[in-house]
Amino acid sequence: MPRALAALALLFLAAHLVLLPGTLGDIDSINFALGVRDFDVAQHQPHPPGYPLYIGLAKLSTSVFEWMQVQGPEARGLAFWGAVAGTALVPLLFSLFRMLDGSRRIAAWATALTVMTPLVWFTSLRPLSDVTGLAAAVGTQLLLLMAAAQPSSSRLLIAGAFASGLTVGFRSQTFLLTLPLLGYVLVSARPPSAARWLSAGAAGALGVLVWGVPLVLANGGLSTYLEALGQQGSEDFSGVVMFWNMPTLRVGLAALQHTFISPWATPWLAAAVLTAAAIGITTLFEHRRTALLVGLLTVPYLVFHLIFQETRTVRYSLPVVPMIAWVAVRGLDRISAGAVAPVTTAFIVYGLALSVPATIGYSRVPPPIFRAMADLAVANRVTPVTVAGHRRVFSESRRVREWLNQTPGVWLPSPVGREWLQLTEAWRSGRAGTAWFLANPQRTDLALLDRSEAVVSEYRWPFDSSVFAGGARPDEFDAYVFSRPAGWFLEEGWAITPEVAGKTFRDGGGPHVRESVGWIRRREEEVEMVLGGRHLGPPGSPAVRLIATIDGRQVLDRRLESGFFADRLTLPAGSLTGSGAYAQLLVRATAADGSVQPVSLEHFDVQSTGVPMFAFGDGWYEPEQERSTGRQWRWMSPQAELWVRPVGRDVRLKISAESPVRYFDEPPALRLGAEDTVLARLSPSADFQWEVVVPSDQLARAGGKLWIESDRQFVPGEGDPGGDQRRLALRVFSVAVH
Repeated sequence: MPRALAALALLFLAAHLVLLPGTLGDIDSINFALGVRDFDVAQHQPHPPGYPLYIGLAKLSTSVFEWMQVQGPEARGLAFWGAVAGTALVPLLFSLFRMLDGSRRIAAWATALTVMTPLVWFTSLRPLSDVTGLAAAVGTQLLLLMAAAQPSSSRLLIAGAFASGLTVGFRSQTFLLTLPLLGYVLVSARPPSAARWLSAGAAGALGVLVWGVPLVLANGGLSTYLEALGQQGSEDFSGVVMFWNMPTLRVGLAALQHTFISPWATPWLAAAVLTAAAIGITTLFEHRRTALLVGLLTVPYLVFHLIFQETRTVRYSLPVVPMIAWVAVRGLDRISAGAVAPVTTAFIVYGLALSVPATIGYSRVPPPIFRAMADLAVANRVTPVTVAGHRRVFSESRRVREWLNQTPGVWLPSPVGREWLQLTEAWRSGRAGTAWFLANPQRTDLALLDRSEAVVSEYRWPFDSSVFAGGARPDEFDAYVFSRPAGWFLEEGWAITPEVAGKTFRDGGGPHVRESVGWIRRREEEVEMVLGGRHLGPPGSPAVRLIATIDGRQVLDRRLESGFFADRLTLPAGSLTGSGAYAQLLVRATAADGSVQPVSLEHFDVQSTGVPMFAFGDGWYEPEQERSTGRQWRWMSPQAELWVRPVGRDVRLKISAESPVRYFDEPPALRLGAEDTVLARLSPSADFQWEVVVPSDQLARAGGKLWIESDRQFVPGEGDPGGDQRRLALRVFSVAVH
């Protein structure tokens, strides 16, 4: 057994040392690196509370890597201690687990399962303090368990108390892993001894003073440090989603998922391990003292984590993993002693198959924001670049720009909810040539811009970031590169996506309240414009007069009844000429009887001759969106229409949709056609992308009108008079024409 554990430790250390990353991963690691360079907690170098012992170790390792002229010494200097600490977990966890029930076999397999867990394996490579803090906490827990087993030994108690105070200097949350156990050791001692309490308290205080006094002195005194700490606490409780400030079922379920499922990288592995752990927990009831110790080692931190931490930052779940692994192995042992080795090995192999490629990718591929900054620097050397973007990406990239000491291009302001308007203002004023928009993939407001000429680059981690690097900042994003100003853009009063519609509603806007504003790039040639949406009043509501003007000239005047509408307008050559870079579009809706009838503008496009376009026709429902992912869709009824612009050549229509068998017992028969001709058939049984080439002559004869039919439908609220009575056939995520 000792040889196997030694081999495991050497394997862990070697695998991580050869993969130490040369690039800092996110804001926290940059804060640590800045702290190594110039320790100043008030400037978030690093972020409060300061992590002085971790910074001290990192200063040492970074200096060594610099002396060795290793590339990226700051990142490698920080990550080095994660690799060392992860290795140290092998003997520490083995000894800790043995203290709990005495079984060397269970302790060995639980240790192997813990350090090979995808989250532990991956996080040990990151330039962060999490694994170092965990190793320090486990070492302290071991000392305290030894003190509990030998109540007559004051040395073990004092050592454990001192270590409890000391480990907070590595990572502040460690006190939740050590102080409850220290309290148990003191309370359980018989007979009670005030001297033991005093000596333990003094030792713990001394452990804090070892790092606390230098920390305060290095940061300008106690008042300056407390001010920085208070500011960080305010940000932690107001700027993130946690159950404490958002106690909803959705947040609670997400917290459980991030804590118990994400550390295993896949629901299948998590389900297997957690099932074994559930059986293992039942065995604890047979040993009251063991159950109490396990609770003290786990529950205080777990409760704090689920309520007061941003659980999507998956690495915060690390301290929960060891006890899950241990009770899981106990559960396997309860099922069959012979199952422990093969099943745990299967868990480990499956986990490594997921985590090893992720760690290789993390080591070799710079994080998304660093790649984007490098690409921006290259682009800006060719031609000046204007950079706009969503607030999250912008605010989180600021620290990266500080670290790199470069800000390529002109970076526009990024006010929350109005980010795209900064770029449109620059386009209208002629201040933006080549423009980049750094977009949060979960946001959908870029539908307010004509992106037909934009080149999109997806900056992603080379692995599933939600389970390996969940909560990393900056995270993944898209870059829309406009080599020239967009062909059109919309400003206030639209409802192109549910997100945009929500903003319009909150702002009290819409064409029925005040004119909705858009801008169309000036050009000489003929263009075609599509404008669609809904009169939101119930059937029988007063009709609405919809008027659209361009530069004050009326181009549309039509009567809207309740329900869906879509208009296609041909604007003759010369319609968009005039002064300035853009022509102004204004849309307003008024009811003849003077009442306010809400109108939602949900579709818009303008393109010159020869550019494909499409518009939704009858048979489609309103756009919907999932807030957590930004994913959008429209439901299609059993018969629906699409208008696709004839452009004198064959057009490729691409429809992306959800698997219909989620709602039906067998795949439906889908047909797509024009006039009386069926152009394509499909019977999908999974999520699908349906690509159909529409011949130019067929499209022209049909006037661009295509139809889609499904032989199956359902009514969500069938049998419930107050339920959803829509007839639904297919949930369509996107439609595109090329």
